[in-house]
Amino acid sequence: MQTQEASRFAKPLQGLAAGCSARKAKADEFAARMLPIIEAVRARGMTTLQAIADELTRQKWPTARGADAWSMMAVSNTMKRRKDGE
Repeated sequence: MQTQEASRFAKPLQGLAAGCSARKAKADEFAARMLPIIEAVRARGMTTLQAIADELTRQKWPTARGADAWSMMAVSNTMKRRKDGE
C-alpha cells in the first residue's frame, strides 16, 4: 500500500514518462520521413554534415522543431535515429 505522499508523486512521474514517449515517437516519425531525403542528398555527393545541412536549408525542408535553417547537429541527430532504430 502506497503512502499518501508516495501516491502524490506517482501521477506526475507517469505524465513525464508519457510525454517522453510521445516526443520520442514524434522524433522517430520525423527521422523516418527525412532519412530518405538525407540519403538522396548524400548520393549526390554532399556527405559532410554541413553540406547536408546547407542543402536541406536550400531546399527549404523545415527541421524537426520547425526552423528554416538546418544545423550540423540537427542532421547528426536525425541520422543517429536511423542507427538507434536499426
